[in-house]
Amino acid sequence: MEWSKIKNIVILILLCVNGALLGLLIPRERQQALFAAETWSGAVSALERGGITFAADSPPLDMALTPLSVTRDRRGEQAAAEALLGPLQEDPDSSPVRTLYTGPGGTAEFTMAGECAIRPAEGVRTLEGSRRDEAGRDCLLQLGFTGRLLEERTEPLPDGGERHTLTYCQEWEGVPIFSCQIQVVWQGEQLLSIQGERLTGTAVPGGGEVLSTAGALVRFLAGLNQAGALCTRIDAMTAGYLITEPRPVQLTPVWSIETDNGVYYLNALDGALLTLE
Repeated sequence: MEWSKIKNIVILILLCVNGALLGLLIPRERQQALFAAETWSGAVSALERGGITFAADSPPLDMALTPLSVTRDRRGEQAAAEALLGPLQEDPDSSPVRTLYTGPGGTAEFTMAGECAIRPAEGVRTLEGSRRDEAGRDCLLQLGFTGRLLEERTEPLPDGGERHTLTYCQEWEGVPIFSCQIQVVWQGEQLLSIQGERLTGTAVPGGGEVLSTAGALVRFLAGLNQAGALCTRIDAMTAGYLITEPRPVQLTPVWSIETDNGVYYLNALDGALLTLE
């Protein structure tokens, strides 16, 4: 038999085998989808029996995060501060725990725990025609902080002006770190301060399997009952991290659960309720 005919026969056999395997796979995927839907429905029913309505538009996907161990990198702090304030000198009273830089453009302070406080001198950092949110993000990028705006508060001043405080949550490769937040304060066109916690460094994945979204909801209900806390509605669930150990930094996968009675954080590994410190 000619090789071309043999090759066509082999290809036909392979196509038949692939078709048979696909036929076996599709029912299995349907079964998995059906099981996931039934599990989610059961979790929502358990919430409703506990007096809680799941009001989000759709169930969130199961979390795909893993625990991370991060070694903080404090190199570049002075360079980041100088990008905002101009030339700075390290204060003689600085220590590895708390480092202070000063110069004509203002002061910058960094701690071993990741806290920072930037205070520009008058006129050093202004809006220059930009929106406050946009200008704030630009300042934070120079500090190695990428994140999203959480809220903006406006405070009237006795002289008729206004003070605006913008709070940002840091993101690690696009995932929010709920415990790393920075406030950027503007008064008129002038930047008054940048203060909060930032995380820079190298991450190493850890072990541990996260709960399914349905499993997390059930654990959340159990945690509320155990703590004696109350809520009647869940408005959103967002996957992210909390810092649960400072040295080395441990980033634990959590669910941020927004309710009508505030925001709760649920450890996605063991289902424990956590607090944002």
